[in-house]
Amino acid sequence: MVSCQVVMDALERIAPKRLAEDWDNPGLLVGAPDQDVRRILVCLDVSDSVVECAIRSGADMIVAHHPLIFKGLKKIRTDLPLGRRLQQLLKNDIAVAAAHTNLDIAVGGVNDVLATAIGLSKLSTFVIASQSPDGTVESMGRMGRLPAPMTVHDFAQQVRKNLKKEGVYKGFKAVFSTEAPLKDSLIYTDGSNYKKSAYGTMSYLPATFGAVCASVVIRDLIEAEK
Repeated sequence: MVSCQVVMDALERIAPKRLAEDWDNPGLLVGAPDQDVRRILVCLDVSDSVVECAIRSGADMIVAHHPLIFKGLKKIRTDLPLGRRLQQLLKNDIAVAAAHTNLDIAVGGVNDVLATAIGLSKLSTFVIASQSPDGTVESMGRMGRLPAPMTVHDFAQQVRKNLKKEGVYKGFKAVFSTEAPLKDSLIYTDGSNYKKSAYGTMSYLPATFGAVCASVVIRDLIEAEK
């Protein structure tokens, strides 16, 4: 058994809150730092089914990728989804924490795992979030190279196979001609749109793809901290 603060300290080492975007709301969102934690449930979103699972499994804490609370609350209506979840969490003494854009940006976090999973190499930074005095750069995205040029169709198939997500191809088809080449084999791994650039056709993988990896990243990194 550890305190909630021990878990939060581990998350801070893995994905410092200072890396989070200004609009984001990571950290401890429900509960208290001195709360006892024996069992942690890791998830993508704190949905009704996740809260029910936490209660059923006896979890003392939920660590999510997407924050349960993004903005200030003016009311807590227990007949509405968020209020109902908060009521159940507090009633069952379950703490909730989130690591969102800070986990996306962190070295070894969602962006790095996703980029490797979809077959990119020679990774470099994309949107620079911060730079330390020693020159270390932290970036909101990753840019990398595919082994060889391929069409959007072939790349979509590769992503779908590697991420085991059936909806990937439809998402790419909605944005691109599926036979369009990915010039210079460059692809971004963050964001939700696409653009043309001097490098050719640059594709932003929808942010949901990165989120799919987040709960696995959090789970594995917490395990590594033990």
